[in-house]
Amino acid sequence: KAGLFKIRVFRPLAHKEIAKALENMRAIAILDRADGMSSFGGPVFHEIRSCLYEVKKRPILVNYIYGLGGRDIFPKDIESVFKNLEKIADKEEAETLINYLGVRE
Repeated sequence: KAGLFKIRVFRPLAHKEIAKALENMRAIAILDRADGMSSFGGPVFHEIRSCLYEVKKRPILVNYIYGLGGRDIFPKDIESVFKNLEKIADKEEAETLINYLGVRE
């Protein structure tokens, strides 16, 4: 089972509403178009992570950063996010919290 939660306004962020909407999820993929230069993950990842800080049973959060260097994101990239999220939800553990889509390694 999968769903989409789209944030329309970044500031002011509706912390309580976001926490209530996401508190029963097992695993959440957060897609960021920017990487935090002096931090761990993208800006939306940080905000969602802070929203869920006081939730009793926190879901596993995984950050996917895409579009770096003007690169496009393709449907196969989104499919890989969902497949990876399924594995994370089943194992209840994420190998890496920060992932990059469409970047040559």
